Amino acid sequence: MTAEQSPATPIRTLRRKLRQEVGLRAAPGFPQMGATHYLPWLEQLHRRLRPRVYLEIGTESGASLAYADCLSIAVDPRFRLEGDVVGAKPELHLFQGTSDAFLAGGLLDRLGLRIDLAFLDGMHLFEYLLRDFLNTEPHMQPDGTVLLHDYVPFDAAVADRDRDRARTVSWTGDVWKLIPILREYRPDLTVQVLDLAPTGVVVITGLDPQNTVLRDRYDEIVARYAAVTLDSHGLDQFSRDVALVRVDDRPRRSAAPRAHTGTIAIKTCVPEAAVRDSWGDWHFANSLAAAFRRLGQPSRVDILPDWAAAPADDALDLVLQGHDHHPPRDGIPSLLWLIYPGKRFDQARLIDYDHVFVASAPYARKLQRRVPGLSPSVLLQAFDAGVMKPVTSSRRKELVFVGNNHFGGADRPMASLARQAGLTLRLWGRGWQGPDWAAHLQAETLANADLGRVYAQSLAVLCDHTPMMARNGFVSNRVFDALACGAPVIIDPVEALPEDFAPWSRSCRTPRAWPRPPPGSPQNPPRGAASGAPLPAPWPKPTVSMPGRARSSTRPATCRFSDFRKGSSPWSSSRFPRTRRSAPARPGPSPRAPGTCASSRSTAGAPMTAKTRASTPISSTWTAAGRWFWTR
Repeated sequence: MTAEQSPATPIRTLRRKLRQEVGLRAAPGFPQMGATHYLPWLEQLHRRLRPRVYLEIGTESGASLAYADCLSIAVDPRFRLEGDVVGAKPELHLFQGTSDAFLAGGLLDRLGLRIDLAFLDGMHLFEYLLRDFLNTEPHMQPDGTVLLHDYVPFDAAVADRDRDRARTVSWTGDVWKLIPILREYRPDLTVQVLDLAPTGVVVITGLDPQNTVLRDRYDEIVARYAAVTLDSHGLDQFSRDVALVRVDDRPRRSAAPRAHTGTIAIKTCVPEAAVRDSWGDWHFANSLAAAFRRLGQPSRVDILPDWAAAPADDALDLVLQGHDHHPPRDGIPSLLWLIYPGKRFDQARLIDYDHVFVASAPYARKLQRRVPGLSPSVLLQAFDAGVMKPVTSSRRKELVFVGNNHFGGADRPMASLARQAGLTLRLWGRGWQGPDWAAHLQAETLANADLGRVYAQSLAVLCDHTPMMARNGFVSNRVFDALACGAPVIIDPVEALPEDFAPWSRSCRTPRAWPRPPPGSPQNPPRGAASGAPLPAPWPKPTVSMPGRARSSTRPATCRFSDFRKGSSPWSSSRFPRTRRSAPARPGPSPRAPGTCASSRSTAGAPMTAKTRASTPISSTWTAAGRWFWTR
């Protein structure tokens, strides 16, 4: 059962944890965790071990419990389960109470169960975890596995015995004492600490259900270790106790690069396979992957549940940054394309990538000022010429808006303005409830394959932006798609709209400023309802794709696709501007003007003139976009 296949996986918690808990920087002297989060790793462990009985202490949301598909027992003083955690389990026993009360109650003895895999994530005080382990081991199979979670603190506040929520959200408490305890009192156990984000996982094997040393000497152990702190124990000694084991043996990102011969993995934040067709990012990524394949480079698209299971020989990770953070993988070059600002976007993490592209010139300049050592490049969004193309015989008579109604409780502004102006609107999307929209709503979904035809046959396409996108100059992909279909666009004001788009778009804030449809159009608003500028005519040459991205970079190509195909690692040399703080300082590329991009049509890096721009179609826009990543 994988995260993609299982409806039981609490995807909200998984997304939150991946977003917040991967890539945390350890304070000086504290062990640094790797890029693999413990939840995807736990899923893989379940699939590998195939336990018959699973025990979990400290369940809360059920994010870890959801991965088990065997008889399972979960203990938590206060469950906050999300979604269906039962899934394919033949039995699930939930005990709401303390682990001491559960283990003393004798349920496991009455059921006659022996545990194959136990995950202990209860109270983060060492004496509680010690009791959980010594009370669990007698019920384990001798060849079973016990996991201890939240063992390795990443700073002193996290390791305090008394939790201070004003200083830190994360808390491991003083459970770090378990390793020196177990190594002294139970040297027969095999104990390993894995570098799983955010705070490590201890794996204990070689169990002896008959051993009573910890039980017999419990009071002695607690009295001896109660007053021990990290300061008194020493960080150096703590690091030696931990002896951190890397989850994989690939070189760390600071090590020398290696050859890559695999696939380009395009990472998207689509949360699960069941909803991917309704995510624009999914179709955007697949169009880009197809462009790479036309260049002869194998490519695939990974949604969020695929991230942890990606093959280790991938040639390159291309991350389409959205709401969730994909940390760079060890030993694999990683590029990030910031196509829109995520709700919980952490700018400090950008420095970890080999290079960063930004779909906004103003925001690229802002990042360059804010993040020391970062040299981002401007790369605007694009359209798929195979889907978004004009229809010469179309009769344009209707306004169209395709999008979900999700702007914080208020209706989408451009659709609302059209309705207030008395216009008839064809509407697709979720969340358009109420009598005001009933006459306009066509369906909750529109297949991506049909989107270009709908745009091409529209009088105009409406588009709006979140305040963060508009303020920072991130132009919606909907604008690119509509103009590629020859349809005019009516948009809300957005910073740095590419100048090439101006003749074919109109911006308005109020119903009275709404663009006037052509005379005789069935969509003319009631008299006096609108007094704005005329609606622009359709793109006059429907057999030629829209201008807007057919401009060249002013820099010559320095890193060729053929170099990468031969197995070399072009990202390892000074040919490509690094974004890490450890990289030597070198001037980065100047952000290009709005509406510009790299194109293989330039020669020797010379900028295109107005004449060449006018005669250059971009029917191969996605191929050019794909080539861009190899020719910078």
